[in-house]
Amino acid sequence: MKKASTLRLLSLLLALLCMSALPLLLSSCEEDGSFGKIEGYTASEDITEYVRMDLRYKTAGGQEKTGSIVIRLYSSVAPITVANFQELVSEGFYDGLIFHRILKSGVSIIQGGDPEGTGYGGSDKTIKGEFDANGWLNPLSHTRGVISMARNGYSYNSASSQFFILASDYPYWDGQYASFGEVVYGMDVIDALV
Repeated sequence: MKKASTLRLLSLLLALLCMSALPLLLSSCEEDGSFGKIEGYTASEDITEYVRMDLRYKTAGGQEKTGSIVIRLYSSVAPITVANFQELVSEGFYDGLIFHRILKSGVSIIQGGDPEGTGYGGSDKTIKGEFDANGWLNPLSHTRGVISMARNGYSYNSASSQFFILASDYPYWDGQYASFGEVVYGMDVIDALV
């Protein structure tokens, strides 16, 4: 099983390095200049533990760039969260959304997954928060490259579709938010966004 997953990741990374699929994705882009626009999330041909995000963004100097991020999902750490994220990816829920929140002081993160682009939207359902304060042992610390679910401040079980990726360590959120994977390729893209 591990060998098959490793082979999938290697073939995915090879495809990213060759950039053979990028022109096809970019050919359907709209020229709206959105900052941090997500062109599409793919989980290879089947739902797997790896998800790729293809992005188009602008640098601080206004230059348009493209890049990809590959995230490894840990269903052994947060099975409900991973299943919800994979389902949204497979439905195309995230296609065309933006990273509506980008922070670079205190904690550096990019946050996306809101169809409204305001920080208040989400999908049609909420899920259980898989973190210590909610009675779930989650050992994945909020360190650079980790992806975690956003939620409102009133309910531990309010996570929906919004997520954030850390560009810096912030262990203060350990036990408070459901971390569920980490970036295995493309941290340079996240750094560029931040």
